[in-house]
Amino acid sequence: MLEVTLDSAPRHLSLWSALRWSTERVAMAGVLWLGCLAAPTAALAASLDPPSDATPGASAAAAAPVDSPSAAPLETVRDQIAAGKLDQALARLEAQLAAEPDNDEIRLQRARLLYWKGQHRQALAEAEQVLSRHPADSECMELVAAVRLAQGDVRGALTMYQAMQDVGDLRPEIQQRIIDLLMVLEDLDGVAAALRKGGQLSEEQQMKFAAARHPWLWGAGTGLTLYRDQQWPRFEGQAGHRFGKHLTLTGSANVERRNPGGVGQWAWSGLLGAYLNAGALDIAAFVGGSPSAAFLPVVDARLDGSFALTSQLALGLWLRWARYAPEGAPESAPLTLAPNLILASGNWTFNPGWMLLYLDVSGWAHTAMLKIRYDSDPRTAWLLWLYAGQDPNFVDRLTAQPTSGVTALLGLDRWLTNQLAMRLSASRIQPLGDYPAFTEISLSLRGRL
Repeated sequence: MLEVTLDSAPRHLSLWSALRWSTERVAMAGVLWLGCLAAPTAALAASLDPPSDATPGASAAAAAPVDSPSAAPLETVRDQIAAGKLDQALARLEAQLAAEPDNDEIRLQRARLLYWKGQHRQALAEAEQVLSRHPADSECMELVAAVRLAQGDVRGALTMYQAMQDVGDLRPEIQQRIIDLLMVLEDLDGVAAALRKGGQLSEEQQMKFAAARHPWLWGAGTGLTLYRDQQWPRFEGQAGHRFGKHLTLTGSANVERRNPGGVGQWAWSGLLGAYLNAGALDIAAFVGGSPSAAFLPVVDARLDGSFALTSQLALGLWLRWARYAPEGAPESAPLTLAPNLILASGNWTFNPGWMLLYLDVSGWAHTAMLKIRYDSDPRTAWLLWLYAGQDPNFVDRLTAQPTSGVTALLGLDRWLTNQLAMRLSASRIQPLGDYPAFTEISLSLRGRL
């Protein structure tokens, strides 16, 4: 499954809050990292490509002398394969096989062509028939493994690659494929044992291995909002635990200070979260609030979901309902809907969307958003978030009427080790008209235990 929830953060209260929630969603959940284990790595997927030559297995080839009746047709078949004429090559092989039904060299070549053409069931039947008569043929085993993997039978492919080693095929690439498949199956003990025999994990696999090995999660962050001549500090702590690869539970506490009227005022809030990953469906749900009614919501409920249509496209929807009861101001209960798309292309992820905010006093407010993520390497990601519309920042809920403006955020997400990450961000919230701007700076650390 595509990583469709990367930094698919809701927009609430402030960009610090959105960034904090995004950090929690990506780092605290762990589910998103483990979700990537469900698909083979790029190196493993490359092993499914048609090989450069069509030579059958060594033991089968030995059974067919060069001057045998099959030599000339097979040579012609190789020429047709090289020219991309797979249908003609397959027809020639089938005619030859009808004349020589016991020729396993031709049968294995036919199985390989069927595999290249995507006819996996027929290819597997032919290859396994040859293997039953040549149980030590390593090349035949490799074809069986590739076909099983193409059918989604990861464990069956792994068994066959291990059998290749049992008959003496100790090529490093076979050992690496075994490690890759053990990673897909999340057999951590098997991965550790295989690594002692040779091979290595890519940087991406090292991250996934660490995420699977360390179910306890933690995070801590601080930030500062600059508004006029005021400075509003924030502090937060997070903790979580991953239960298998589908469920993670988290909790966080946030303390921040604002200066309404030039008088300092502290407030705190708590939030409980649950992350569920079920194949193409990814859901995050949160509930919390603050007994400090000064400027934080007394009730805060959120639901964020995405559904992957393909490996590069997902549909997303974010919902939030909050109730504010600020001192000296009327209560409000805004509802936010944010349908969005998640588009992945190489190292880039684009997340365009449209936020609709309903306030019972002023009706609907509309804001466009575009979030961009660039993964320069498996440990480093750059973030750019852009908002423009009638309510682009959610900074002030003391007033019921949203303020039009634009917001931009630039962030860096960097894993310093396999268990420790840092995120740094800066944002500018610029309301239109005579309203003052907000500048926010934040730094957070998170890790695995």
